[in-house]
Amino acid sequence: MAIQNGLNGHVVNGGFKRTPATPIGDLPAALPQVNLPEDVNVTEIAAEFLPKLSSLTVDDFAESAFWRDSFALTGTFRTFSSRDLAFEAWKETSGKNGPVDFSLVPGAARVFRIPSVSSWVDARFTFRTTTSVPRLTCSGYISLIPDENGQWKLWLLRTILENIEGTGDVDNLAPQLSNDASNGESNGTTSGDSKHDQDDFQHFDCIVIGGGQAGLGIGGRLQAVGVSYLIVDKHPVVGDSWQTRYDSTKRKRMHVSMINAMKLTSIQSTQLENMVRLKLQCIYEPMGLII
Repeated sequence: MAIQNGLNGHVVNGGFKRTPATPIGDLPAALPQVNLPEDVNVTEIAAEFLPKLSSLTVDDFAESAFWRDSFALTGTFRTFSSRDLAFEAWKETSGKNGPVDFSLVPGAARVFRIPSVSSWVDARFTFRTTTSVPRLTCSGYISLIPDENGQWKLWLLRTILENIEGTGDVDNLAPQLSNDASNGESNGTTSGDSKHDQDDFQHFDCIVIGGGQAGLGIGGRLQAVGVSYLIVDKHPVVGDSWQTRYDSTKRKRMHVSMINAMKLTSIQSTQLENMVRLKLQCIYEPMGLII
């Protein structure tokens, strides 16, 4: 197993420190003080605003605007708080990636209400990039609020990478033919495989740090789209992140796409509910992932 470097300051007694808790009042965000009427036409409002994403100006953003990007335009998880930061980041990344074809998802516009506190128009949309390498298909959400003049402003913008053009479906991995093979091909070798000399070099398109549930899920998705990858972890055995840390999954429901992504095509979601750690490790080990 490869060892992740640079974590010494975050390891205590063999485990990782939790992210320090932050009081809600200290977070750089606030709900809009808006109470929208019951008869607001959410589809019309969202449809009229969406084309502005092609050429947003700073005046299109609310003063307390946020933009949360999940790999769509920034290549990572990024949050930009405040109108000026969100606008500048959107302007720069849009210029590099060329997002086009902004399209409202039918029936996805609605008013989101927190009774007696706040409300806003929320709508889901899709788009694609034209100048990024590789080109991407993405989705997103716009959350709109009116200003004092009744003009709709962008309060919250979320963009999400959905897929890479020209690759397979990230949520559908080829079915397994047996417990240790899917299509007769392997993504690589495990650390225990000695067929490669230490001096040999092997190219991988992507390195995944951490062989827990999230890392293995990412590996499954990379395999689904045909991207070669290497998963590295400080533990010597696949599944040890569960074996050495948790008593059980403690998860009541697991989405079917998560199961597909982890190559667990023969296992029903109900079988994963409250699964004890040893059984979960037995599932992880034969997955055929690079460790």
